[in-house]
Amino acid sequence: MIRGERVRARMILPGPVWKRITDSQGMTLVELLVSVVMLGLVATLVLGMLVNAIGWNRMAAGETMATAYASEIMEELKSSPGDLGLISGKTYSTKLGNWSALGVDIAGSRDGLEAKVSIKVEDEALALYNVVVEVEWDYRGKRRSVKLVTLVAEV
Repeated sequence: MIRGERVRARMILPGPVWKRITDSQGMTLVELLVSVVMLGLVATLVLGMLVNAIGWNRMAAGETMATAYASEIMEELKSSPGDLGLISGKTYSTKLGNWSALGVDIAGSRDGLEAKVSIKVEDEALALYNVVVEVEWDYRGKRRSVKLVTLVAEV
């Protein structure tokens, strides 16, 4: 390179825009304002998506907790199928005040979750019972629920 000679940058953008970017004068006020507005719009969109994702994660966490709780109750009921004939034909919950009659070692409500268990005879000859465990919780002012249904046979 010879002294005093400027190295020309390769032109990617046509004409005046490229010349403005490569010279030493800097950006105009209009260009600066446009870039700040564009940056603000992009940041607003990204933050909006982040807030939605946080809400979806909270809803999924509540549903996961409710499903695990319902599964725990269901497994407790399946572990002693001989008792299902005695407690069938009713719905059990803490709201109804008869949860203790269900005979499980699990509380009827936990961390804002409320369980309801229904046991019905599906086939009396086969000693087959339809067990429904429903867990409800509040999320953003709405009542949400998860329902697990299974058939249990007395052995």
